[in-house]
Amino acid sequence: DVSNDAASLYEDLLRRKDEDPRWYIAIDWDRETYTRNSLVPDIFERKWVQLTEKYNEPRVVKYLRTLYSSKSAWVRAYTAKIFTAGIQTTSRVESYNAQIKRLVLNSNISLLELAEALEANISEERNRSKYIYWKTQIPLTSSVITLPQALFPEIDRALSCFLTPAMLKVQRTEIKSCLNYQASAITKAELIKYQESFLFKPESDAIQFIEDDEDVMQVSISYVLKNVDVNQIEEIWAIRIITASKFCHFVILLSNKTY
Repeated sequence: DVSNDAASLYEDLLRRKDEDPRWYIAIDWDRETYTRNSLVPDIFERKWVQLTEKYNEPRVVKYLRTLYSSKSAWVRAYTAKIFTAGIQTTSRVESYNAQIKRLVLNSNISLLELAEALEANISEERNRSKYIYWKTQIPLTSSVITLPQALFPEIDRALSCFLTPAMLKVQRTEIKSCLNYQASAITKAELIKYQESFLFKPESDAIQFIEDDEDVMQVSISYVLKNVDVNQIEEIWAIRIITASKFCHFVILLSNKTY
Protein backbone atom coordinates (compact mmCIF):
# COMPACT_ATOMS: atom_id res chain seq x y z
CA ASP A 1 0.00 0.00 0.00
CA VAL A 2 1.93 3.02 -1.28
CA SER A 3 -0.38 5.35 0.62
CA ASN A 4 1.13 4.05 3.81
CA ASP A 5 4.11 6.12 5.00
CA ALA A 6 6.23 3.10 5.87
CA ALA A 7 5.48 1.39 2.56
CA SER A 8 6.33 4.55 0.62
CA LEU A 9 9.59 4.95 2.51
CA TYR A 10 10.48 1.31 1.94
CA GLU A 11 9.81 1.60 -1.79
CA ASP A 12 11.99 4.69 -1.95
CA LEU A 13 14.80 2.92 -0.08
CA LEU A 14 14.62 -0.03 -2.46
CA ARG A 15 14.82 2.36 -5.41
CA ARG A 16 17.89 4.04 -3.90
CA LYS A 17 19.49 0.65 -3.27
CA ASP A 18 18.97 -0.30 -6.93
CA GLU A 19 20.62 2.95 -8.00
CA ASP A 20 23.52 2.71 -5.55
CA PRO A 21 24.70 -0.76 -4.39
CA ARG A 22 26.44 0.82 -1.39
CA TRP A 23 23.05 1.30 0.25
CA TYR A 24 22.19 -1.19 2.98
CA ILE A 25 18.61 -1.49 4.27
CA ALA A 26 18.23 -2.72 7.85
CA ILE A 27 14.67 -3.75 8.65
CA ASP A 28 13.61 -2.70 12.15
CA TRP A 29 11.61 -5.72 13.33
CA ASP A 30 10.08 -6.06 16.76
CA ARG A 31 12.31 -6.69 19.78
CA GLU A 32 11.73 -10.46 20.04
CA THR A 33 12.92 -11.17 16.52
CA TYR A 34 15.55 -8.45 16.08
CA THR A 35 18.45 -10.44 14.68
CA ARG A 36 21.11 -8.08 13.37
CA ASN A 37 22.95 -7.52 16.69
CA SER A 38 23.21 -11.23 17.59
CA LEU A 39 26.74 -11.99 18.83
CA VAL A 40 26.50 -15.78 18.47
CA PRO A 41 25.43 -17.65 15.31
CA ASP A 42 23.20 -20.00 17.34
CA ILE A 43 21.29 -17.06 18.83
CA PHE A 44 20.92 -15.50 15.38
CA GLU A 45 19.56 -18.73 13.90
CA ARG A 46 17.03 -19.08 16.73
CA LYS A 47 15.80 -15.51 16.29
CA TRP A 48 15.71 -15.94 12.52
CA VAL A 49 13.40 -18.95 12.82
CA GLN A 50 11.09 -16.87 15.02
CA LEU A 51 11.22 -14.09 12.46
CA THR A 52 10.32 -16.32 9.51
CA GLU A 53 7.49 -17.95 11.45
CA LYS A 54 5.99 -14.60 12.37
CA TYR A 55 6.34 -12.94 8.95
CA ASN A 56 5.28 -15.73 6.59
CA GLU A 57 3.58 -13.80 3.80
CA PRO A 58 4.86 -14.95 0.36
CA ARG A 59 6.46 -11.65 -0.65
CA VAL A 60 8.09 -11.29 2.78
CA VAL A 61 9.40 -14.85 2.69
CA LYS A 62 11.05 -14.17 -0.66
CA TYR A 63 12.79 -11.09 0.73
CA LEU A 64 13.88 -12.91 3.90
CA ARG A 65 15.43 -15.72 1.86
CA THR A 66 17.47 -13.18 -0.08
CA LEU A 67 18.48 -11.44 3.13
CA TYR A 68 19.46 -14.71 4.82
CA SER A 69 21.76 -15.67 1.95
CA SER A 70 23.90 -12.61 2.70
CA LYS A 71 23.86 -12.94 6.51
CA SER A 72 27.66 -12.93 6.71
CA ALA A 73 27.59 -9.32 5.48
CA TRP A 74 25.21 -7.87 8.08
CA VAL A 75 24.89 -10.08 11.17
CA ARG A 76 27.24 -8.96 13.94
CA ALA A 77 28.23 -12.54 14.79
CA TYR A 78 29.88 -12.76 11.35
CA THR A 79 30.97 -9.18 10.69
CA ALA A 80 32.86 -9.10 14.02
CA LYS A 81 35.58 -11.14 12.28
CA ILE A 82 35.96 -8.56 9.50
CA PHE A 83 38.17 -5.49 9.92
CA THR A 84 36.29 -2.41 8.74
CA ALA A 85 38.25 0.38 10.48
CA GLY A 86 35.06 1.25 12.32
CA ILE A 87 33.28 2.32 9.14
CA GLN A 88 29.49 2.00 9.26
CA THR A 89 28.14 4.45 6.72
CA THR A 90 24.47 4.21 7.65
CA SER A 91 24.76 3.90 11.44
CA ARG A 92 24.09 7.55 12.26
CA VAL A 93 21.08 7.74 9.94
CA GLU A 94 19.71 4.48 11.31
CA SER A 95 20.12 5.79 14.86
CA TYR A 96 18.12 8.93 14.06
CA ASN A 97 15.49 6.88 12.24
CA ALA A 98 15.10 4.65 15.30
CA GLN A 99 14.65 7.68 17.55
CA ILE A 100 12.03 9.22 15.26
CA LYS A 101 10.07 5.99 15.07
CA ARG A 102 10.20 5.46 18.84
CA LEU A 103 9.06 9.02 19.59
CA VAL A 104 6.33 9.18 16.95
CA LEU A 105 4.80 5.72 17.31
CA ASN A 106 5.08 5.23 21.06
CA SER A 107 3.84 8.61 22.28
CA ASN A 108 1.49 11.46 21.46
CA ILE A 109 4.26 13.88 20.56
CA SER A 110 4.11 17.17 18.71
CA LEU A 111 6.46 18.17 15.91
CA LEU A 112 8.07 20.71 18.24
CA GLU A 113 8.77 18.06 20.88
CA LEU A 114 10.14 15.76 18.19
CA ALA A 115 12.48 18.49 16.96
CA GLU A 116 13.62 19.24 20.50
CA ALA A 117 14.34 15.56 21.19
CA LEU A 118 16.41 15.20 18.03
CA GLU A 119 18.23 18.46 18.73
CA ALA A 120 19.11 17.23 22.23
CA ASN A 121 20.63 14.09 20.76
CA ILE A 122 22.58 16.04 18.16
CA SER A 123 23.81 18.40 20.88
CA GLU A 124 24.98 15.46 22.98
CA GLU A 125 26.86 14.03 20.01
CA ARG A 126 28.38 17.44 19.29
CA ASN A 127 29.53 17.78 22.91
CA ARG A 128 31.05 14.31 22.79
CA SER A 129 33.02 15.25 19.68
CA LYS A 130 34.19 18.48 21.33
CA TYR A 131 35.35 16.53 24.37
CA ILE A 132 37.34 14.10 22.24
CA TYR A 133 38.93 17.01 20.38
CA TRP A 134 39.66 18.77 23.69
CA LYS A 135 41.47 15.69 25.01
CA THR A 136 43.75 15.67 21.98
CA GLN A 137 44.62 19.34 22.49
CA ILE A 138 45.70 19.14 26.14
CA PRO A 139 49.32 20.37 26.32
CA LEU A 140 51.82 17.85 27.58
CA THR A 141 53.34 18.60 30.98
CA SER A 142 56.79 17.60 32.06
CA SER A 143 55.36 14.58 33.91
CA VAL A 144 54.23 13.11 30.58
CA ILE A 145 57.86 12.83 29.59
CA THR A 146 59.43 11.95 32.92
CA LEU A 147 56.90 9.31 34.04
CA PRO A 148 57.48 6.84 31.17
CA GLN A 149 61.22 7.36 31.49
CA ALA A 150 61.09 6.66 35.21
CA LEU A 151 58.79 3.63 35.10
CA PHE A 152 59.90 2.00 31.84
CA PRO A 153 63.47 3.20 31.17
CA GLU A 154 64.44 0.28 28.91
CA ILE A 155 61.36 0.67 26.72
CA ASP A 156 61.89 4.41 26.56
CA ARG A 157 65.53 4.00 25.49
CA ALA A 158 64.54 1.49 22.79
CA LEU A 159 61.86 3.83 21.45
CA SER A 160 64.32 6.73 21.45
CA CYS A 161 66.58 4.80 19.09
CA PHE A 162 63.94 4.28 16.42
CA LEU A 163 61.35 7.05 16.65
CA THR A 164 61.38 10.68 15.64
CA PRO A 165 60.90 13.22 18.47
CA ALA A 166 57.27 13.78 17.48
CA MET A 167 56.42 10.07 17.47
CA LEU A 168 58.40 9.50 20.67
CA LYS A 169 56.26 12.16 22.32
CA VAL A 170 53.11 10.35 21.20
CA GLN A 171 54.35 7.01 22.52
CA ARG A 172 55.30 8.48 25.87
CA THR A 173 51.79 9.90 26.17
CA GLU A 174 50.35 6.46 25.43
CA ILE A 175 52.61 4.87 28.04
CA LYS A 176 51.42 7.39 30.61
CA SER A 177 47.77 6.65 29.79
CA CYS A 178 48.31 2.93 30.44
CA LEU A 179 48.44 3.77 34.15
CA ASN A 180 44.67 4.28 33.95
CA TYR A 181 44.17 0.55 33.33
CA GLN A 182 44.46 -2.56 35.46
CA ALA A 183 45.55 -5.82 33.81
CA SER A 184 44.93 -9.24 35.37
CA ALA A 185 45.79 -12.69 34.05
CA ILE A 186 42.71 -14.94 33.98
CA THR A 187 41.78 -18.47 32.92
CA LYS A 188 39.63 -19.53 29.98
CA ALA A 189 36.84 -20.58 32.37
CA GLU A 190 36.86 -17.14 34.02
CA LEU A 191 36.71 -15.51 30.60
CA ILE A 192 33.64 -17.48 29.51
CA LYS A 193 31.92 -16.94 32.86
CA TYR A 194 32.35 -13.17 32.54
CA GLN A 195 30.93 -12.95 29.03
CA GLU A 196 27.94 -15.16 29.86
CA SER A 197 26.85 -12.67 32.54
CA PHE A 198 26.44 -10.00 29.83
CA LEU A 199 25.55 -11.96 26.69
CA PHE A 200 21.96 -12.80 27.58
CA LYS A 201 20.95 -9.54 29.22
CA PRO A 202 18.03 -7.69 27.57
CA GLU A 203 19.13 -5.44 24.76
CA SER A 204 18.89 -1.67 24.87
CA ASP A 205 15.45 -0.16 24.28
CA ALA A 206 16.80 1.82 21.34
CA ILE A 207 17.41 -0.42 18.32
CA GLN A 208 20.68 0.65 16.77
CA PHE A 209 23.92 -0.68 15.38
CA ILE A 210 25.61 -2.46 18.25
CA GLU A 211 28.98 -1.10 17.09
CA ASP A 212 27.84 2.40 18.06
CA ASP A 213 27.43 1.51 21.75
CA GLU A 214 30.78 1.35 23.52
CA ASP A 215 29.11 -0.07 26.66
CA VAL A 216 27.83 -3.22 24.91
CA MET A 217 29.85 -6.38 24.32
CA GLN A 218 30.88 -6.47 20.65
CA VAL A 219 31.74 -10.14 20.14
CA SER A 220 31.07 -13.41 21.94
CA ILE A 221 34.13 -14.95 23.61
CA SER A 222 32.80 -18.45 22.95
CA TYR A 223 32.56 -17.65 19.25
CA VAL A 224 36.09 -16.27 19.20
CA LEU A 225 37.46 -19.38 20.89
CA LYS A 226 35.75 -21.59 18.31
CA ASN A 227 37.70 -19.84 15.56
CA VAL A 228 41.17 -20.20 17.09
CA ASP A 229 43.29 -23.17 18.06
CA VAL A 230 42.75 -23.34 21.82
CA ASN A 231 46.07 -25.16 22.22
CA GLN A 232 47.83 -22.04 20.92
CA ILE A 233 46.50 -19.85 23.72
CA GLU A 234 49.34 -18.92 26.05
CA GLU A 235 47.83 -16.15 28.16
CA ILE A 236 44.50 -14.38 28.66
CA TRP A 237 44.42 -10.91 30.16
CA ALA A 238 41.47 -8.89 31.44
CA ILE A 239 41.99 -5.15 30.95
CA ARG A 240 39.83 -2.96 33.16
CA ILE A 241 39.60 0.83 33.24
CA ILE A 242 40.24 1.84 36.85
CA THR A 243 37.52 4.49 36.85
CA ALA A 244 34.91 2.17 35.25
CA SER A 245 35.24 -1.29 36.77
CA LYS A 246 31.97 -2.70 35.36
CA PHE A 247 33.34 -3.67 31.96
CA CYS A 248 36.48 -5.44 30.79
CA HIS A 249 38.42 -5.74 27.58
CA PHE A 250 40.20 -9.03 26.95
CA VAL A 251 43.47 -9.81 25.21
CA ILE A 252 44.25 -13.40 24.17
CA LEU A 253 47.93 -14.06 23.42
CA LEU A 254 48.72 -16.95 21.06
CA SER A 255 51.89 -18.97 20.69
CA ASN A 256 52.38 -17.72 17.11
CA LYS A 257 52.91 -14.20 18.54
CA THR A 258 49.48 -12.96 17.42
CA TYR A 259 46.62 -11.86 19.63
